[in-house]
Amino acid sequence: MLSGIGVVTLLRIWRTARTQRLEHADAIVVFGAAVWGPTPSATLQLRTMRGVELYKQRLAPVVVCSGGTGSGVSEPRVMAALMIGHCVPPSALVLDEAGVTTRATLASIVEIGGGKWRRILAVSSPFHLFRIVEESRRRGIEALPCPARRASTRGAQAKLRLLLWDARQYARETVAVWSYRAFAWRTRCRAAVR
Repeated sequence: MLSGIGVVTLLRIWRTARTQRLEHADAIVVFGAAVWGPTPSATLQLRTMRGVELYKQRLAPVVVCSGGTGSGVSEPRVMAALMIGHCVPPSALVLDEAGVTTRATLASIVEIGGGKWRRILAVSSPFHLFRIVEESRRRGIEALPCPARRASTRGAQAKLRLLLWDARQYARETVAVWSYRAFAWRTRCRAAVR
């Protein structure tokens, strides 16, 4: 039974990863990823550039760069510098350095937007979007998935390496989805007892 639940969850993650909803929203939220020194990782660069594309399409008036800080480097500041370098005005950027997890980013969105941001364009890696959409719904926010997809690769070895990476990420995400669900259920139960 558990394996069936896992397969269904994996299929929902996979389906959301292939969904893109380009509609007007209150904000574009770019979820963070690793920074190597002053340089964004390939994942962070893909996500950031996807945020730039969406902003240039005028789908939202503001871009939230969300992520953590590590080793004295701020993911949101690295994202902002990259966006400014690609003609996104600083006045359109909001930095969220408290977004160290998906849940923390969404809590920040509620706070930063003053509860007025009801619809966001969620920019992240394809495998991450289902959890973002589901957790957003719990917070009363409609998250429209906007995957940051990498370019296709050439060569059998490179394709195999990326296939193994993706399989690991999708499996990890299946566990993370259920972890977030358990946390939400536990939180609701505690609130009901009080």
